[in-house]
Parts: sequence; C-alpha cells; structure tokens
Amino acid sequence: CGTVDVVTFSYSLTMIPPWYAALKNAHSFLKQGGHLGIVDFFVAPKYPSDGRTKHTWLMRTFWRIWFDADNVFLSPDHMPVIADMFKTIKLHEKYGPVPLVPY
Repeated sequence: CGTVDVVTFSYSLTMIPPWYAALKNAHSFLKQGGHLGIVDFFVAPKYPSDGRTKHTWLMRTFWRIWFDADNVFLSPDHMPVIADMFKTIKLHEKYGPVPLVPY
C-alpha cells in the first residue's frame, strides 16, 4: 500500500514515453482511498465508451501529428487504461481553442 493521498499529472502524462509505467508507479504510491488527478490533452479512441467524446478520423489524425511536433504524444489508449486502473470520480472532456499559429 502506498504512502500519499494524491498524485497529479498536470499536462505531463502525454509527455512521458513510458506513460503506462508512470500510471502503475502512481498507483503504487497512493494510499488506500487516495486520489489521482490528471489534466492533459487527449484524443479519443476510435470506439469510445458510451457517453464519451468521439473524435472523427481527421481530428484523431490531425491532433496526433500536431502535438507530435512538440513531443506531446496523444494516445487513444490513455483514457481506457486510466479508467481500468482507477475509479473515476469526475471526468470532464472539453475542446479548447485552436492553438496560436505564428505566421
């Protein structure tokens, strides 16, 4: 059993190449009843769970290429794996504004 009440990933899980190992490590740090907080970019899986955001093929492809240029690796596996490993208390999926594109 772990030793901490809360573990957070703030815009970082998508930048950790061994992200699954990072989640397993976070899980091992948490006390019984501890909480994991994640704020990050995401791309939905091709077939998301009922009630979850669905991205078109174009959005799934475009955003992965766009973020890859900055070493931010969106994975459609993030959300399902997190849901399997941790109890969901609150999940908020939201589109943000398009990032600034310098010209």
